[in-house]
Amino acid sequence: MTTTKNTTTKPVLVLGSTGKTGSRVAARLRQRGHEVRGASRKGPVTFDWNDENTWEQVLEGAGAAYLVDSQLPGAAGSMRSFGKLAVACGVERLVLLSARDWVVPQGEEKLPCERAVRESGARWTILKPSWFFQNFSEDPFIAGQVQGGEIVMSAGGGVEPFIDADDIAEVAVAALTEEGHGGQ
Repeated sequence: MTTTKNTTTKPVLVLGSTGKTGSRVAARLRQRGHEVRGASRKGPVTFDWNDENTWEQVLEGAGAAYLVDSQLPGAAGSMRSFGKLAVACGVERLVLLSARDWVVPQGEEKLPCERAVRESGARWTILKPSWFFQNFSEDPFIAGQVQGGEIVMSAGGGVEPFIDADDIAEVAVAALTEEGHGGQ
């Protein structure tokens, strides 16, 4: 049996803590005895990517942070500024929920938020799931298609993976609290 040493004793910041993955990450961290600082636009601790005045208060004293970007046109600039502030506030680990790789012919990533996290100065881990399995049961956008018995997607004849948000949360918690995931 292999045991892993939890290395985070400071609070763990979970952005989007009321969302599909963030709520699961926060719950698992608490189950494992970690202090969680859940932050979102609608939660008890307010965080808004569009209001930099909400950033420092959520970072203060945190040792690690789970990040979900705004998905707005300026997301990379916000992520870059937030990452630098996080490091300045003493955050040592950043775990970003990203998406699958899309590259242009020269190999330049179209995912500049990932680049911002990599260049932050913190130990980083990037999670790249595709669709969430819970889109079948928790997302009203696709519920009608599920109930109708046919899901129409732009994947053509390709295979599209659906990842369980609980599995994403397990990996995020490991990356936030254990050694061996930095730079991955």
